[in-house]
Amino acid sequence: MLTFVGFGQFQVQLAFSGDTDCHISIEGDYVVMPPGGQVTTFSEAADGAAALLPLLGQSVEVAMVPTDGTARLRFESGAIAEVLDSEPH
Repeated sequence: MLTFVGFGQFQVQLAFSGDTDCHISIEGDYVVMPPGGQVTTFSEAADGAAALLPLLGQSVEVAMVPTDGTARLRFESGAIAEVLDSEPH
């Protein structure tokens, strides 16, 4: 379950609780697609706040790595958050 969303100037922090607590730090581009909505790519950390905050309290149904460097999370509502490998290094 997504329990924390935090924003810094250059970073987004997502924290999850469950069988194993974990977190994701985003320091590059990320995508959020609400259920039945349009895909939006965010390059600045805080720009996606309005898209990420509604995911608080939702469980992750599927987590996958569709391509090297990309992580995709599908939440119980059907929303998708994807962390892109937007840096060449």
